[in-house]
Amino acid sequence: MKENTLGKDRIKDIINQLGYKYTNRKVFEDFVLISTYSIQNSIIKDENIEDKYNKIVQKYTDEEVSQFAKMLAILIEEYKFNDCKDDILGSVFEELNISNSKRGQFFTPMNVSNMMAALTYKKEEVENVIQKKDYLTVQDPACGSGRMLYSTFFCLKNMDVDVSDKVYFEGADIDELCCGMTYIQLSILGASAVIYHKDSLSNEEYNKFVTPKFLLNNDMINYLTKKGDDYGLE
Repeated sequence: MKENTLGKDRIKDIINQLGYKYTNRKVFEDFVLISTYSIQNSIIKDENIEDKYNKIVQKYTDEEVSQFAKMLAILIEEYKFNDCKDDILGSVFEELNISNSKRGQFFTPMNVSNMMAALTYKKEEVENVIQKKDYLTVQDPACGSGRMLYSTFFCLKNMDVDVSDKVYFEGADIDELCCGMTYIQLSILGASAVIYHKDSLSNEEYNKFVTPKFLLNNDMINYLTKKGDDYGLE
């Protein structure tokens, strides 16, 4: 697996620079949320999302906002052009020591996630499921930064499975920041995914984030909407 150090370190450097003024935790959180809102609102126009975005960016100068755009560009570069197979945002979150350990917020190591995915998914079984149902569902009710979903994405991709059109990824987490990390990176990877901001124990839902690729996957949408969820599309 290619180790992503350059892109990750570039993002950490920017956060550290802005963090002198705003704290690293706040800069990282704001970066994740405005990136999430930007991607989401580019495909589903919503004034509430726009208001949330504006409420965050108005705290920063134009030059500082440009640094957020630069960090998102670095993510895109690493995943789309450098074939990164790491959890960049989750790693930055951990390495800057801004995770919320008081809430038991610890992410599964990526190598463990990779091993679990390799043990869970076998090429013949995956192909049989897709042949019968026309797609495969992958769910994580406590996704954190999304590592199990990324590991599964890369594992299936290595099997030559059409991970963009034939696999539905669904994640959920009680922490909106975690949902944002997962959503941003799955969006860049081109996964058909819906990430829920919810309490998976009580099933109380606060929000959901739909990836651009999911909106283009009409067959998958038609099946899932028949189950009673419009995914914000109606």
